[in-house]
Amino acid sequence: MSAPEGAAELERFYRRFPTFDGLQGELEAVYAHAHASKLQLAQGEYRLEKGAGLAAYRVTLPVRGSYVQLRQFVGRVLKDMIPNTVFPGAFDDVNFALRLLRKDVGLATELGREYHVPMMIAALAEQQLEEALGRGWGDKDSMTFFKLQEERAGVEIRTKKRGS
Repeated sequence: MSAPEGAAELERFYRRFPTFDGLQGELEAVYAHAHASKLQLAQGEYRLEKGAGLAAYRVTLPVRGSYVQLRQFVGRVLKDMIPNTVFPGAFDDVNFALRLLRKDVGLATELGREYHVPMMIAALAEQQLEEALGRGWGDKDSMTFFKLQEERAGVEIRTKKRGS
């Protein structure tokens, strides 16, 4: 890899992470969802963990509340995250490659078969991922497979990513 290619690859890598302002907005949204669900969030702990050649941020947000409140909180966060993750349509900004998601889902369904555990939904997801791979989308972001459903429905939904 030449120096300019390496610099471009490094720039793409850094673009995968939210800006400080974007991260602050994401955290504010999480706290707002917790408040709306009547959950108490204690002060969070944020740390960088390194191992096996990888670095990951570990975010711990202790919560207090009932199961119903926690379930409502998770539902609200997911309802907010899916449009912010999928609908901007930034499938070339790879956070997790579709081919890796296909591999992981394949490992899960293989384990299910080995232990005779029915995994109908995972098997359906595996089929959709195979179709996406067949279209040459393996190196695109794993959320690219949502394009299959958009095509079937005859619509394309795009939003501006929050914090952009």
